[in-house]
Amino acid sequence: VMPENAPISKVKATRSYGAEVVLHGANYDAAAEHARELEREEGRYYLPAFDDWQVMAGQGTIGLEILEDLPSVDTVVVPIGGGGLISGIATAIKGKKPDTRVIGVQAEGASSAAPSLQQGERVVLDSVDTIADGIATRTIGEKTFDVIRERVDEVVTVSDADIAVAVMLLLERSKTLVEGAGAVSLAALLADEFDYGADETIVPTLCGGNIDINTLTTVLIRGMIETGRYLRIRTVLPDQPGALDALVSIISEQEANIYAIQHDRTSRDVSMDAAEVEIDLETRGHDHVDRLLDALESAGYEIEVLT
Repeated sequence: VMPENAPISKVKATRSYGAEVVLHGANYDAAAEHARELEREEGRYYLPAFDDWQVMAGQGTIGLEILEDLPSVDTVVVPIGGGGLISGIATAIKGKKPDTRVIGVQAEGASSAAPSLQQGERVVLDSVDTIADGIATRTIGEKTFDVIRERVDEVVTVSDADIAVAVMLLLERSKTLVEGAGAVSLAALLADEFDYGADETIVPTLCGGNIDINTLTTVLIRGMIETGRYLRIRTVLPDQPGALDALVSIISEQEANIYAIQHDRTSRDVSMDAAEVEIDLETRGHDHVDRLLDALESAGYEIEVLT
């Protein structure tokens, strides 16, 4: 049972393995409750996604593999949704190398672990809202809460913008496609959400690649915006020959690449002898964006930044 907004790629892949997929509810919690109803009504067996000792033990083998491949590891960073993955990894890591830090990461829009640890009891969120749908749970599990409280050193959160940058950089630099939930560990490292030393060996665990192409496109553009590599601007030009060419010439001189131009003479927001122009641009970073905007404003254009 999956939420109705589950990634199409995830649904298709699961069905290809021979499973019957039922789509129900707007989030994980609604889907899980429906799965429980099916268990009661149809006599099926409910397999918990995270709050189960055997599930945790299975996921804990990742911790054993990390220690086997990198015995010198100082810090392991792990996503938290319901808490099964980090509970298993933390148990394995702390059992073999107790001085290794284990840090958990949640999306800001689905952050129940940190307040749960602060209050000493599980906190249930009213709702969740994040691009990291794989960890978008309203609360952590009962069993996993106890394990996290005992074996996880710190829990931090990251924004959706941070996650988008991490997804983009993984695809661009490592040629690795990771969904939002799988990228939160790297996002926390890139955003300096926890302290670490210059010579510290850190392993951010990447888990999950279930992301639809349409969603990926949105996430990548958001990542480009956050790193100053995509800019959308709006300005008003006199509706006369050469006006658009003059604007484009300045953009060209500043070596920005034009993705798209929308030229609107009919907008009610401008006078009848003017035209509103929106331009999507590829830029090379925040400094480049600043230089481009300075050049346009110095030439007399009133620029509204839309991204």
